[in-house]
Amino acid sequence: MGALARASSVGLLSTYERDGAGARAAEHANEVMKDMLVIARPVMPLASFFRVDRIARFVDVDAAIYPLGAIPPNATWGTGSLADMLTVDGVGTEAWVLGTIERIWFEASISERTTVSVTLRLLRECDRTRMVKLLRRSSPKTRCADIDSDSLTSTVTVATGTTFRGFYDATEKYRAPAVMTTVGINDLIPGDVVLLQCALRRDMQAPQSAQWTVGFELRALSLLYAHPRATAPDVHTQTSIEL
Repeated sequence: MGALARASSVGLLSTYERDGAGARAAEHANEVMKDMLVIARPVMPLASFFRVDRIARFVDVDAAIYPLGAIPPNATWGTGSLADMLTVDGVGTEAWVLGTIERIWFEASISERTTVSVTLRLLRECDRTRMVKLLRRSSPKTRCADIDSDSLTSTVTVATGTTFRGFYDATEKYRAPAVMTTVGINDLIPGDVVLLQCALRRDMQAPQSAQWTVGFELRALSLLYAHPRATAPDVHTQTSIEL
């Protein structure tokens, strides 16, 4: 029977199987630590934490949707129209990543395309480990020392005159993006707990080139739990001042 391991002071939650074998118990403990979701801030109700943890573990094999830390080791670069995308069994993969926003920004110009980027602080050890391995699929291979294993940056570029609108409000319930309420980029702030949906792509320097860089392409960003916002003081409690 599965049991919950939780430290409410820092928001830790994991599952493990009860068994009496010391070796198996140690193995489970190691897996639990790698898969454990850690949210120190913002402080949230336990029900919200369970919900975020459930989303962090969502898998849909048929649609090739995996948590970042659970992308299968047999994932490979595709062929044909999918040659620049990581695939599993010939299907382009989508990674779901839980994190807190560190930075979100966009760059736009009249003549160039618009670029939107978001950097997340990762919340699970398995996600950090898998991200480093995926980013090292560049050619030539990127050194581990050159990768910030605590944070993931995802970027999307859209044509001039268009706007990327893949920001959603999932604070009450996560649904398919097509039926969720959209929010503006300025509605999201550092510290927000979000779900990032992205794809690992490679950018070849030239057709049929043996050299390429890799990165995470932003597809959608959904707000799961909002960091406390500063609020204006109640006007009725302000001291009346006359100058």
